[in-house]
Amino acid sequence: MQTELSTTLPGPGPDSDSDRRTSTAPSSNIGAVWLRPLLELVVVIGSLELVLFPLHDSSLKVLVPVPVVVLLCVAVRSVRRTGRTVRPGIVRSCSIGQAWGRMLVLSAMGGLLFVGMAEWLELLANADSKVATRGVAHWLARKLPTVAVQQVGLHLFVLPACFEIFRRRWIAVGVSATLFALVHLPNLPLMALTFCAGTVWCSLYLRTGRVVPLIVSHLALAVLAAELAGHSLYHMRVGAGCLKMLPYQIASKDAPSFTVVPESIVGCMDPCRLTGDGFVCRGWALDRRCTASVDGLFIVVDGSVHHFDLSGHHHRHKAAADMYGTPEQELCGFQVVLPDNLLPGAKTIEFFGEAGDGAVSRINPPPNMRATDDGIQFD
Repeated sequence: MQTELSTTLPGPGPDSDSDRRTSTAPSSNIGAVWLRPLLELVVVIGSLELVLFPLHDSSLKVLVPVPVVVLLCVAVRSVRRTGRTVRPGIVRSCSIGQAWGRMLVLSAMGGLLFVGMAEWLELLANADSKVATRGVAHWLARKLPTVAVQQVGLHLFVLPACFEIFRRRWIAVGVSATLFALVHLPNLPLMALTFCAGTVWCSLYLRTGRVVPLIVSHLALAVLAAELAGHSLYHMRVGAGCLKMLPYQIASKDAPSFTVVPESIVGCMDPCRLTGDGFVCRGWALDRRCTASVDGLFIVVDGSVHHFDLSGHHHRHKAAADMYGTPEQELCGFQVVLPDNLLPGAKTIEFFGEAGDGAVSRINPPPNMRATDDGIQFD
């Protein structure tokens, strides 16, 4: 990917007048100069948000190509225009060695800073790592196109458009980094990281004029963040996919409410069976952040919370044994007995696992449970 700008001029210093305005911008038409890039930014960001939120995993998902085509058309036309009016004297080119050297130094410094912050803030890693389980090649094949699109869009569209509007180098960098972070809504921790990284990447692009080293930097730092603090970063998800992972509260009629942290725990209930002692509920649950068995089970029946302590009562479960290899992970099965008059006639029944640190997540209900007009039935 050749990103060296043949039209780039050495240009004056960052505080000179020619750094603050394009050579082709007529003073009598200053309103039209900033209005067009502003509209382009609004259309592109709005189209992207449509894809990430209302069209994501909904019945309207088939309409995704429409905003994507609009986004691409506007962005490509903007890049063709700003490539001739904004870059000369603003983006400075340098040799390939200098570009890669600066990227490696700044990426290493950023990575070390993130490692220190993750240790200090005790961020939670992603125990069931996709990189480790599927391989680096598989992860790169999935991540590379996304990273490349982000970097190309940030430096060849967003940054030049912001410079057309604000006419100041560092204001354009700050606004570009802010827009880059807003694209990662509602993942607030990831937004903070992308704002900091976006500021550095935009500044580096202004000094080198090359995108490929920034793509490599983005890939490397994304792997580091996903492996070191994947759970605390909601597994790097954005848009509606991230909304499903945000904590929420479950209110109870006769007990304090508790907070559900989605995807902290993975698990499944076996078919419930009625015996002489009551309803026997078997299943397995595992804290996916540290691959350890859970300590408690919440069963919410029509808003009434029933808590069961599972500490010291775990056994080997075949389904878990088929998925996880170590004895500590296999011994995550449990069995509880509910009074036979608790479940029949209930309108809603939900199952939640509770980890040792108090994190609670929903686990899959029994496969023989179904909702009827007469309440929940177990086949």
